[in-house]
Amino acid sequence: MALFITLRDARDVATILATDIEAEARKLANRIVTLGGQPAQITVAKAGRT
Repeated sequence: MALFITLRDARDVATILATDIEAEARKLANRIVTLGGQPAQITVAKAGRT
C-alpha cells in the first residue's frame, strides 16, 4: 500500500482499485463506488480521502 501511495502522489494518473476493505478504500481513494445486487449496480458513491 505504501508503494501505491508514493506512486499515486508522484504522478497525475487515474487508477481503479478493487478492494473489499472499506478502510483501505477510504485511505487510498478520492472517490469510492460500492457495487451490490445481481447483476451488480452502483449502490453507493461517496468521497474518500481529501
